[in-house]
Amino acid sequence: MPLIESRTVPQAETSHKIPPVERHRLFERLGKPVRFTYEAHVATPKNVMALMSADNDPKAARDGDYSFQMPQAIPSYLMAIAAGDLVFRPVSERAGVWAEPAMADKAAKEFEDTEKMIVTAEALYGPYRWGRYDILVLPPSFPFGGMENPRLTFATPTVIVGDKSLVSIIAHELAHSWSGNLVTNSSWKDMWLNEGFTSYVENRITEVMYNPLAGGYEFVELHNASADTPLALEGVAFTDGIAMGLDLPVRMSADIKGTPGCIVLGPKGHIELKEGVIRAQRHAHMHTSDAEYYGVKSGDFMRLKVHGSCPTVFEGVICRVSKDVKLEVHLDTDEGNASDLANAARVELEKM
Repeated sequence: MPLIESRTVPQAETSHKIPPVERHRLFERLGKPVRFTYEAHVATPKNVMALMSADNDPKAARDGDYSFQMPQAIPSYLMAIAAGDLVFRPVSERAGVWAEPAMADKAAKEFEDTEKMIVTAEALYGPYRWGRYDILVLPPSFPFGGMENPRLTFATPTVIVGDKSLVSIIAHELAHSWSGNLVTNSSWKDMWLNEGFTSYVENRITEVMYNPLAGGYEFVELHNASADTPLALEGVAFTDGIAMGLDLPVRMSADIKGTPGCIVLGPKGHIELKEGVIRAQRHAHMHTSDAEYYGVKSGDFMRLKVHGSCPTVFEGVICRVSKDVKLEVHLDTDEGNASDLANAARVELEKM
């Protein structure tokens, strides 16, 4: 059976990939990608670590005697085995990197956002159902960008460039954990379905993680107006709502009844808001002494005049008075950009 081979140490030959056609011959089914569970025992020289697309133990001793189980049914083209001078570096409790010693730390640093990718994908498409998600970085002779073997993505070292600019390959292979590995094309001629849906899922993951207009907000605030009010997502501008496909109402913090909901993603998980995504009404926080100076009270309206390259007057700035705050006017990014607020020569706040 033809294999793609290379060496990591003189004593270890690494078989990187059994081509899909050869894999289904191995399992004696020529018509379609048959699904199966498996158990395996692999013997190697004692200084060689063996891995499979199965339940790899990050703490396994390198002793030349390895046993594997894959309890979930997988299509035949996803059975994979590798052996070589491999060490493990964790990036989270359920994810990590296997690589040769000289590459391991660099790879772990490059792929340190893997857990965030998993969390993002789970928020979009449901739980990750494969247990661990590890990445095996192969020698340069590996002739593919990546291969989505369940629990153990095979990856080329050429994406490790030090600035994470090519990590979308991991988003793509991770996306296969939903599209392709869980749901698989029923015939070899339709393999394009796997890649088509996976490319879409990949783009959704990277969109949420790295595009500030699609979910990676830097200036939003997850806010409780008081201990008795539910969470609301504030600081979202009109153009942000367009990017998210939401028609955002202009509301004050506690006024969220009937507003859209969303999923808020973070490095430690996600929160689903049934409602509460709003464009915050422009408002001015002020100390009681400021309110006395301007002659206003909570709920009164003021106007903000911006003098500069784009002179603008913002009407309807609601006063919010408290002894625990300092004077501060809150606009959204659209309003600030439209008035070139960052370069304003002078700003005036006055009672209406």
